[in-house]
Amino acid sequence: MCGRKWVKAEPHNSLGLRSCGMGKVIFDDVRVPAENIIGKEGQGLRIALAVLDFGRIGIASVSLGIAEASLKEAIAWVKEREAFGKKLKDFQAISFMLADLRTEIDAARLLTYRACWKRDKGENYAIESTMAKLYATEIGLKAASECLQVFGHYGYLKDYPLERYFRDARAMTIAEGTSDIQRLVISRNLLR
Repeated sequence: MCGRKWVKAEPHNSLGLRSCGMGKVIFDDVRVPAENIIGKEGQGLRIALAVLDFGRIGIASVSLGIAEASLKEAIAWVKEREAFGKKLKDFQAISFMLADLRTEIDAARLLTYRACWKRDKGENYAIESTMAKLYATEIGLKAASECLQVFGHYGYLKDYPLERYFRDARAMTIAEGTSDIQRLVISRNLLR
């Protein structure tokens, strides 16, 4: 029987994702009636791993949103700000960086869509979700970081959203398995 005295929640004070209400749940001597068990006894790890596959699509999607929002802010910024007598958008290094981000974000989106498509078709999508999660989170972090850089010291201020995007993007590279874990899963699949 699950009751409050056997289950405790402890909130985390995290660097990013402050709107998510992150924390940990502690189960102490909890007994689950047979009719409330999910799946068959002994299949917990397999079920948990399947949940990770789906969760990785979610993390990839959040990362895409962070990347898109970062790029949108940077585009608006460079169209308005000036340095050395011209708009920031007219500096080739900045415009090329934004063009590369647009391309990489679209590539991450396509990887994420492919994982969703395979899931919707009822096919195994474990590797596709892993690749989408890896690439989208890395691009989300890159976009947040480079777009923050475009803002200069303003990007580091809480007055602008880039500092939050950066903090949240960093968390995405850790959630549902770090980038190194994703590489391990992909390489094991490749080399088996």
